[in-house]
Amino acid sequence: GDIDVKENDKIILSVPYEVNVRKFSLPERFSQAFLAPDPGLLRETYGMDTGFKFECRPKLVKGEIVIPEFATPGFQRRIEKCRSLNLRYITMCSFHVGSGPGPGPFLGAEPGTEEYFRLVREYLQKVYDKFKQHELHHNLRFYVYDEPTLKELPLIKEVAKVVRGIDPEILIYGAIYINSWKAMDEEARMLIDGWWTGYGSYTPEFLRWARAHNKTVMAGFNCGSRHPFPSLFIDHPALSPRVISWINWKYGIDIITTWHTYHTVHSPDPYINPATFSHYNGDGVLIYPSGPNKRKPWNVPSIRLELLREGMADYEYFKILASLIEAAPPGPGREQAAETLRLAESLVTDARTFCREPEPYRRTRRQMADAIEQLHKHNASTVTEYDKP
Repeated sequence: GDIDVKENDKIILSVPYEVNVRKFSLPERFSQAFLAPDPGLLRETYGMDTGFKFECRPKLVKGEIVIPEFATPGFQRRIEKCRSLNLRYITMCSFHVGSGPGPGPFLGAEPGTEEYFRLVREYLQKVYDKFKQHELHHNLRFYVYDEPTLKELPLIKEVAKVVRGIDPEILIYGAIYINSWKAMDEEARMLIDGWWTGYGSYTPEFLRWARAHNKTVMAGFNCGSRHPFPSLFIDHPALSPRVISWINWKYGIDIITTWHTYHTVHSPDPYINPATFSHYNGDGVLIYPSGPNKRKPWNVPSIRLELLREGMADYEYFKILASLIEAAPPGPGREQAAETLRLAESLVTDARTFCREPEPYRRTRRQMADAIEQLHKHNASTVTEYDKP
Protein backbone atom coordinates (compact mmCIF):
# COMPACT_ATOMS: atom_id res chain seq x y z
CA GLY A 1 0.00 0.00 0.00
CA ASP A 2 0.95 3.65 0.41
CA ILE A 3 1.38 5.98 3.33
CA ASP A 4 0.01 9.40 2.44
CA VAL A 5 1.37 12.57 3.97
CA LYS A 6 -1.26 15.31 3.94
CA GLU A 7 -1.25 19.03 4.52
CA ASN A 8 -4.62 20.82 4.65
CA ASP A 9 -6.29 17.63 3.34
CA LYS A 10 -4.02 17.66 0.30
CA ILE A 11 -1.65 14.74 -0.31
CA ILE A 12 1.84 16.14 -0.66
CA LEU A 13 3.73 12.84 -0.54
CA SER A 14 2.96 9.13 -0.96
CA VAL A 15 5.40 6.55 0.33
CA PRO A 16 4.94 2.92 -0.78
CA TYR A 17 5.31 0.20 1.82
CA GLU A 18 5.07 -3.55 2.07
CA VAL A 19 4.64 -5.68 5.18
CA ASN A 20 5.92 -9.25 5.10
CA VAL A 21 4.30 -11.40 7.80
CA ARG A 22 6.51 -14.31 8.84
CA LYS A 23 5.44 -17.66 10.25
CA PHE A 24 7.42 -17.25 13.44
CA SER A 25 7.59 -14.63 16.14
CA LEU A 26 10.28 -13.07 18.28
CA PRO A 27 10.32 -13.60 22.06
CA GLU A 28 8.46 -11.02 24.10
CA ARG A 29 11.68 -10.41 26.05
CA PHE A 30 14.77 -9.90 23.93
CA SER A 31 17.87 -11.97 24.64
CA GLN A 32 19.97 -8.82 24.87
CA ALA A 33 19.35 -6.41 27.72
CA PHE A 34 19.62 -2.65 27.31
CA LEU A 35 20.69 -1.22 30.65
CA ALA A 36 19.74 2.44 30.72
CA PRO A 37 17.49 4.79 32.71
CA ASP A 38 13.73 5.06 32.03
CA PRO A 39 12.86 1.36 32.11
CA GLY A 40 9.14 2.13 31.81
CA LEU A 41 9.31 3.25 28.20
CA LEU A 42 12.06 0.83 27.26
CA ARG A 43 10.41 -2.20 28.84
CA GLU A 44 6.71 -1.53 28.25
CA THR A 45 6.87 0.05 24.79
CA TYR A 46 9.92 -1.59 23.24
CA GLY A 47 10.12 -4.96 24.98
CA MET A 48 13.68 -4.27 26.08
CA ASP A 49 15.01 -6.07 29.13
CA THR A 50 16.35 -3.15 31.08
CA GLY A 51 17.03 -2.00 34.63
CA PHE A 52 16.52 0.68 37.26
CA LYS A 53 19.27 2.88 38.65
CA PHE A 54 19.08 3.91 42.30
CA GLU A 55 21.32 6.65 43.64
CA CYS A 56 20.96 5.94 47.40
CA ARG A 57 23.08 8.95 48.37
CA PRO A 58 24.21 8.81 52.03
CA LYS A 59 24.53 11.47 54.71
CA LEU A 60 26.26 11.36 58.07
CA VAL A 61 23.87 12.55 60.80
CA LYS A 62 25.26 12.57 64.37
CA GLY A 63 27.70 9.84 63.46
CA GLU A 64 25.11 7.61 61.82
CA ILE A 65 24.69 6.96 58.10
CA VAL A 66 21.29 8.02 56.78
CA ILE A 67 19.96 7.50 53.25
CA PRO A 68 17.19 10.10 52.77
CA GLU A 69 15.98 8.52 49.50
CA PHE A 70 14.66 5.48 51.38
CA ALA A 71 12.06 7.59 53.21
CA THR A 72 10.59 9.20 50.08
CA PRO A 73 7.39 8.14 48.27
CA GLY A 74 9.43 8.20 45.06
CA PHE A 75 11.63 5.37 46.32
CA GLN A 76 8.61 3.18 47.06
CA ARG A 77 7.15 3.92 43.62
CA ARG A 78 10.41 2.88 41.99
CA ILE A 79 10.47 -0.34 44.00
CA GLU A 80 6.92 -1.10 42.87
CA LYS A 81 7.92 -0.28 39.30
CA CYS A 82 10.76 -2.80 39.51
CA ARG A 83 8.23 -5.44 40.51
CA SER A 84 5.58 -4.57 37.92
CA LEU A 85 8.12 -4.52 35.09
CA ASN A 86 9.79 -7.70 36.35
CA LEU A 87 13.21 -6.12 35.97
CA ARG A 88 16.24 -8.39 36.17
CA TYR A 89 18.72 -5.57 36.76
CA ILE A 90 18.81 -3.05 39.60
CA THR A 91 21.93 -0.90 39.86
CA MET A 92 23.13 0.99 42.91
CA CYS A 93 25.62 3.56 41.70
CA SER A 94 26.02 6.51 44.07
CA PHE A 95 29.23 5.16 45.61
CA HIS A 96 32.07 4.36 43.24
CA VAL A 97 35.82 4.67 42.92
CA GLY A 98 37.13 6.48 39.88
CA SER A 99 35.81 8.90 37.23
CA GLY A 100 38.03 11.85 37.96
CA PRO A 101 41.42 12.80 39.36
CA GLY A 102 41.05 10.20 42.09
CA PRO A 103 38.72 8.99 44.84
CA GLY A 104 37.72 11.65 47.30
CA PRO A 105 36.79 11.28 50.96
CA PHE A 106 33.70 9.23 51.76
CA LEU A 107 31.56 10.98 54.37
CA GLY A 108 34.68 12.80 55.52
CA ALA A 109 36.95 9.76 55.75
CA GLU A 110 40.09 9.66 53.62
CA PRO A 111 40.37 6.82 51.08
CA GLY A 112 42.15 3.73 52.32
CA THR A 113 41.86 4.51 56.01
CA GLU A 114 40.22 2.23 58.55
CA GLU A 115 37.40 4.75 59.02
CA TYR A 116 36.86 4.91 55.27
CA PHE A 117 36.30 1.17 54.96
CA ARG A 118 34.13 1.11 58.10
CA LEU A 119 31.81 3.74 56.64
CA VAL A 120 31.77 2.11 53.20
CA ARG A 121 30.87 -1.25 54.77
CA GLU A 122 28.11 0.25 56.94
CA TYR A 123 26.65 2.19 54.01
CA LEU A 124 26.63 -0.69 51.53
CA GLN A 125 25.14 -2.96 54.21
CA LYS A 126 22.24 -0.52 54.67
CA VAL A 127 21.61 -0.46 50.92
CA TYR A 128 21.72 -4.24 50.70
CA ASP A 129 19.40 -4.69 53.70
CA LYS A 130 16.85 -2.27 52.21
CA PHE A 131 16.62 -4.15 48.94
CA LYS A 132 16.57 -7.48 50.79
CA GLN A 133 13.60 -6.18 52.77
CA HIS A 134 11.79 -5.80 49.43
CA GLU A 135 13.10 -9.18 48.21
CA LEU A 136 15.00 -7.52 45.38
CA HIS A 137 18.55 -8.12 46.59
CA HIS A 138 19.02 -10.94 44.08
CA ASN A 139 18.55 -8.38 41.27
CA LEU A 140 21.00 -5.91 42.79
CA ARG A 141 24.22 -4.93 41.05
CA PHE A 142 26.69 -2.73 42.90
CA TYR A 143 28.32 -0.36 40.41
CA VAL A 144 31.43 0.46 42.40
CA TYR A 145 34.04 1.27 39.74
CA ASP A 146 33.70 4.10 37.27
CA GLU A 147 36.67 4.42 34.92
CA PRO A 148 39.31 4.00 37.62
CA THR A 149 42.88 5.08 37.03
CA LEU A 150 45.75 2.66 37.51
CA LYS A 151 46.65 4.20 40.86
CA GLU A 152 43.15 3.41 42.15
CA LEU A 153 43.35 -0.32 41.45
CA PRO A 154 44.53 -1.33 44.96
CA LEU A 155 41.64 0.61 46.51
CA ILE A 156 38.95 -0.89 44.29
CA LYS A 157 40.22 -4.35 45.13
CA GLU A 158 39.70 -3.66 48.83
CA VAL A 159 36.26 -2.14 48.22
CA ALA A 160 35.25 -5.27 46.30
CA LYS A 161 36.28 -7.38 49.28
CA VAL A 162 33.99 -5.25 51.46
CA VAL A 163 31.08 -5.96 49.10
CA ARG A 164 31.84 -9.68 49.06
CA GLY A 165 31.86 -9.63 52.87
CA ILE A 166 28.25 -8.40 52.89
CA ASP A 167 27.03 -11.17 50.58
CA PRO A 168 29.29 -13.35 48.41
CA GLU A 169 26.51 -13.51 45.80
CA ILE A 170 26.31 -9.74 45.23
CA LEU A 171 27.21 -8.85 41.66
CA ILE A 172 29.85 -6.15 41.25
CA TYR A 173 29.81 -4.10 38.03
CA GLY A 174 32.06 -1.34 36.80
CA ALA A 175 33.31 0.67 33.84
CA ILE A 176 36.83 -0.66 33.52
CA TYR A 177 38.94 -0.43 30.39
CA ILE A 178 41.57 -2.70 28.96
CA ASN A 179 44.60 -0.90 30.42
CA SER A 180 43.20 -1.39 33.94
CA TRP A 181 42.33 -5.03 33.24
CA LYS A 182 45.91 -5.69 32.14
CA ALA A 183 47.30 -4.04 35.26
CA MET A 184 45.06 -5.97 37.71
CA ASP A 185 46.18 -9.11 39.44
CA GLU A 186 43.97 -12.18 39.00
CA GLU A 187 42.38 -11.85 42.44
CA ALA A 188 41.18 -8.33 41.65
CA ARG A 189 39.85 -9.37 38.23
CA MET A 190 37.88 -12.24 39.70
CA LEU A 191 36.12 -9.88 42.13
CA ILE A 192 34.40 -8.10 39.23
CA ASP A 193 31.35 -9.79 37.72
CA GLY A 194 30.30 -7.30 35.04
CA TRP A 195 32.67 -5.35 32.80
CA TRP A 196 31.15 -2.17 31.32
CA THR A 197 33.62 -1.25 28.64
CA GLY A 198 33.91 0.03 25.10
CA TYR A 199 34.59 -1.94 21.94
CA GLY A 200 38.19 -0.71 21.97
CA SER A 201 38.80 -2.94 25.00
CA TYR A 202 37.49 -6.08 23.35
CA THR A 203 40.83 -7.68 22.67
CA PRO A 204 40.86 -11.44 21.96
CA GLU A 205 42.83 -11.96 25.16
CA PHE A 206 40.24 -10.13 27.30
CA LEU A 207 37.25 -11.87 25.70
CA ARG A 208 38.83 -15.32 26.12
CA TRP A 209 39.47 -14.57 29.78
CA ALA A 210 35.91 -13.27 30.33
CA ARG A 211 34.34 -16.34 28.71
CA ALA A 212 36.61 -18.73 30.57
CA HIS A 213 35.58 -17.23 33.91
CA ASN A 214 31.88 -16.70 33.09
CA LYS A 215 32.12 -12.90 33.37
CA THR A 216 29.48 -10.57 31.98
CA VAL A 217 30.81 -8.24 29.28
CA MET A 218 28.67 -5.24 28.39
CA ALA A 219 28.89 -3.11 25.26
CA GLY A 220 29.07 0.35 26.80
CA PHE A 221 28.44 3.61 24.95
CA ASN A 222 29.40 7.11 26.03
CA CYS A 223 31.46 10.04 24.76
CA GLY A 224 34.37 7.66 24.15
CA SER A 225 32.47 5.79 21.41
CA ARG A 226 34.01 7.25 18.27
CA HIS A 227 34.85 6.29 14.71
CA PRO A 228 35.70 3.65 13.54
CA PHE A 229 33.51 2.09 16.23
CA PRO A 230 29.71 2.46 16.15
CA SER A 231 28.10 4.90 18.56
CA LEU A 232 24.75 6.35 19.61
CA PHE A 233 25.63 9.91 18.51
CA ILE A 234 23.33 11.85 16.19
CA ASP A 235 26.24 12.60 13.85
CA HIS A 236 26.99 8.97 13.03
CA PRO A 237 25.28 7.06 10.20
CA ALA A 238 21.88 5.56 10.96
CA LEU A 239 23.38 2.09 10.58
CA SER A 240 25.53 2.69 13.66
CA PRO A 241 22.95 1.86 16.41
CA ARG A 242 21.70 -1.16 14.47
CA VAL A 243 25.08 -2.77 13.82
CA ILE A 244 25.85 -2.82 17.56
CA SER A 245 23.81 -6.01 17.96
CA TRP A 246 25.50 -7.64 14.97
CA ILE A 247 28.88 -6.97 16.57
CA ASN A 248 27.59 -8.28 19.90
CA TRP A 249 26.51 -11.53 18.26
CA LYS A 250 30.01 -11.86 16.83
CA TYR A 251 31.56 -11.32 20.26
CA GLY A 252 28.99 -13.28 22.29
CA ILE A 253 27.83 -10.21 24.24
CA ASP A 254 24.22 -9.91 25.42
CA ILE A 255 24.08 -6.58 27.27
CA ILE A 256 24.12 -3.08 25.78
CA THR A 257 24.42 -0.18 28.16
CA THR A 258 24.66 3.58 28.13
CA TRP A 259 25.02 6.07 30.94
CA HIS A 260 21.77 7.95 30.32
CA THR A 261 18.77 8.26 28.01
CA TYR A 262 17.49 11.75 28.90
CA HIS A 263 20.42 13.75 30.21
CA THR A 264 19.66 17.49 30.33
CA VAL A 265 22.34 19.03 32.53
CA HIS A 266 24.31 20.39 29.59
CA SER A 267 21.32 21.07 27.35
CA PRO A 268 17.91 21.62 28.98
CA ASP A 269 16.25 21.55 25.54
CA PRO A 270 17.80 18.84 23.34
CA TYR A 271 15.57 19.91 20.44
CA ILE A 272 17.36 23.27 20.29
CA ASN A 273 20.84 22.24 21.39
CA PRO A 274 21.72 18.61 20.61
CA ALA A 275 25.13 18.85 22.34
CA THR A 276 23.72 17.13 25.40
CA PHE A 277 27.08 16.28 26.95
CA SER A 278 30.06 18.51 26.34
CA HIS A 279 30.19 18.87 22.54
CA TYR A 280 28.82 15.40 21.73
CA ASN A 281 25.49 15.51 19.91
CA GLY A 282 22.94 13.17 21.44
CA ASP A 283 25.24 11.66 24.07
CA GLY A 284 23.01 10.46 26.91
CA VAL A 285 19.77 11.38 25.11
CA LEU A 286 17.79 8.68 23.30
CA ILE A 287 14.36 9.86 24.52
CA TYR A 288 12.91 13.36 24.12
CA PRO A 289 10.29 15.32 26.08
CA SER A 290 6.78 15.88 24.78
CA GLY A 291 5.06 17.86 27.52
CA PRO A 292 4.47 21.61 27.92
CA ASN A 293 7.63 23.66 27.48
CA LYS A 294 9.36 20.44 26.35
CA ARG A 295 9.99 19.36 29.92
CA LYS A 296 7.99 16.23 30.85
CA PRO A 297 7.06 13.52 30.15
CA TRP A 298 10.07 12.12 28.34
CA ASN A 299 8.36 9.69 26.01
CA VAL A 300 9.36 10.59 22.43
CA PRO A 301 11.80 7.96 21.14
CA SER A 302 14.66 9.01 18.91
CA ILE A 303 15.32 7.35 15.57
CA ARG A 304 18.54 6.10 17.15
CA LEU A 305 16.55 4.23 19.82
CA GLU A 306 14.28 2.73 17.15
CA LEU A 307 17.33 1.54 15.20
CA LEU A 308 18.97 0.16 18.32
CA ARG A 309 15.84 -1.91 18.91
CA GLU A 310 15.85 -3.00 15.26
CA GLY A 311 19.35 -4.36 15.78
CA MET A 312 18.21 -6.17 18.93
CA ALA A 313 15.53 -7.84 16.81
CA ASP A 314 18.23 -8.81 14.29
CA TYR A 315 20.08 -10.50 17.17
CA GLU A 316 17.01 -12.68 17.76
CA TYR A 317 17.09 -13.80 14.13
CA PHE A 318 20.68 -14.94 14.66
CA LYS A 319 19.77 -16.78 17.84
CA ILE A 320 16.67 -18.47 16.41
CA LEU A 321 18.46 -19.55 13.24
CA ALA A 322 21.48 -20.88 15.15
CA SER A 323 19.26 -22.91 17.50
CA LEU A 324 17.27 -24.39 14.60
CA ILE A 325 20.46 -25.33 12.74
CA GLU A 326 21.75 -27.09 15.84
CA ALA A 327 18.51 -29.07 16.15
CA ALA A 328 18.15 -29.89 12.44
CA PRO A 329 19.13 -33.32 11.09
CA PRO A 330 22.02 -33.48 8.58
CA GLY A 331 20.99 -32.68 5.03
CA PRO A 332 20.74 -29.97 2.36
CA GLY A 333 18.29 -27.87 4.39
CA ARG A 334 20.64 -27.63 7.33
CA GLU A 335 23.66 -26.92 5.12
CA GLN A 336 21.83 -24.14 3.27
CA ALA A 337 20.69 -22.54 6.52
CA ALA A 338 24.23 -22.75 7.94
CA GLU A 339 25.55 -21.00 4.84
CA THR A 340 22.95 -18.23 5.31
CA LEU A 341 24.11 -17.80 8.91
CA ARG A 342 27.76 -17.63 7.84
CA LEU A 343 26.95 -14.98 5.22
CA ALA A 344 25.10 -12.91 7.82
CA GLU A 345 28.00 -13.14 10.26
CA SER A 346 30.47 -12.17 7.52
CA LEU A 347 29.07 -8.62 7.40
CA VAL A 348 31.01 -7.97 10.62
CA THR A 349 34.72 -8.70 10.94
CA ASP A 350 35.13 -6.92 14.27
CA ALA A 351 34.02 -3.74 16.04
CA ARG A 352 36.19 -1.62 13.73
CA THR A 353 35.56 -3.41 10.48
CA PHE A 354 32.04 -4.05 9.27
CA CYS A 355 29.88 -3.41 6.21
CA ARG A 356 28.79 0.23 6.33
CA GLU A 357 26.00 0.04 3.76
CA PRO A 358 22.47 -0.60 5.09
CA GLU A 359 21.02 -2.72 2.27
CA PRO A 360 23.14 -5.87 2.93
CA TYR A 361 21.76 -5.95 6.50
CA ARG A 362 18.15 -5.70 5.32
CA ARG A 363 18.73 -8.33 2.63
CA THR A 364 20.51 -10.69 5.00
CA ARG A 365 17.76 -10.41 7.60
CA ARG A 366 15.21 -11.44 4.95
CA GLN A 367 17.42 -14.39 4.03
CA MET A 368 17.68 -15.43 7.67
CA ALA A 369 13.88 -15.24 7.97
CA ASP A 370 13.51 -17.44 4.88
CA ALA A 371 15.95 -19.95 6.38
CA ILE A 372 14.10 -19.97 9.71
CA GLU A 373 10.81 -20.71 7.97
CA GLN A 374 12.39 -23.47 5.88
CA LEU A 375 13.96 -25.12 8.92
CA HIS A 376 10.63 -24.93 10.74
CA LYS A 377 9.20 -27.06 7.91
CA HIS A 378 12.07 -29.56 8.07
CA ASN A 379 11.95 -29.63 11.89
CA ALA A 380 8.19 -30.07 12.16
CA SER A 381 8.63 -32.26 15.22
CA THR A 382 10.90 -29.76 16.96
CA VAL A 383 9.24 -27.23 19.24
CA THR A 384 11.31 -24.24 20.26
CA GLU A 385 10.67 -21.37 22.64
CA TYR A 386 9.98 -19.20 19.60
CA ASP A 387 6.98 -21.23 18.35
CA LYS A 388 3.76 -19.33 19.01
CA PRO A 389 0.34 -19.45 17.36
